[in-house]
Amino acid sequence: MKAKSEYAWKLCTAERLQVWPKDTSQFYLTSPTKFFPKEAVGLSGVHIPSGVFERILGKYGIEAAAFTSHRKSFYISRSEADKFTLAFCVSCARYRLNVVGRKIDLKEGMGFLVPPNTAFETSGTKMKAIWFEMKNSPFWRNAFGDSVVCRKAEYLDKISFLFSMYAEELLSKEASIPILQNIAKLLIETMRREFRTTAVSKETAALKKLADKIESSLSEKWTLKSACEETGLVQNRLTSLFEKEYGCTFSKFLRRARMETAAELLREGSTLADIALKTGFSDAHAISYAFKSHYGYSPRSLPPLE
Repeated sequence: MKAKSEYAWKLCTAERLQVWPKDTSQFYLTSPTKFFPKEAVGLSGVHIPSGVFERILGKYGIEAAAFTSHRKSFYISRSEADKFTLAFCVSCARYRLNVVGRKIDLKEGMGFLVPPNTAFETSGTKMKAIWFEMKNSPFWRNAFGDSVVCRKAEYLDKISFLFSMYAEELLSKEASIPILQNIAKLLIETMRREFRTTAVSKETAALKKLADKIESSLSEKWTLKSACEETGLVQNRLTSLFEKEYGCTFSKFLRRARMETAAELLREGSTLADIALKTGFSDAHAISYAFKSHYGYSPRSLPPLE
């Protein structure tokens, strides 16, 4: 009699070789990677967010993110790809990274970062890990650099906590996009701090000062020109810095700040007219239109906090 396979599925392509052991669980914060078989989506232990929730982290350049628990042996070989990959070992009996000729045995509490266009392999058994795949964008390059990093993770407790908080919100019957966005920003900034490779420059300091001022004075008529005057930077340079530090242009940063404040004021019971005045909109109609465009639902449909 032919022995039963130990694996739920296997994948063998030019880009990836992967074996998925049975009794593996995977909780995605995003939609699955393109390599995850469609028929495996319904497997026990696999959770994928639905609808608009699976696309939230994508706005910040996170293409995939998940918590994985392998009870048995696993193996993944990845070819060169134009993205960053980082993972944190929560616990393991064995977890190995093979990259650029180095074989690294990971221990509990360690994290690794693999830059774009770098092939690598991971293998192990009885392993639990949090992992992310990020776009090769200025926002992430500015923090991560272009070298392989593998060491004890300084912020793993915070990253695990924020990851769990995000996952719990996804599972809530009243899951809220604004809440998920707030958690996402904290999670993203914590990961950038974990692997940050560059010192803060005078330009970056000026940018952060501008961002703080914008968030504390949203009623002002902010423009790209006034932002340049505030920092002493030319438009192209300011735009480039915003994309590196915040993952978006100046105008999108301003809009996001206004919408997040609007959501907070709505929950506090403020009228649309008052909110428009405090966030730089001409009237209630203007902010209502912008709110629906940003969140996908009207101010009246804003989900309550639990």
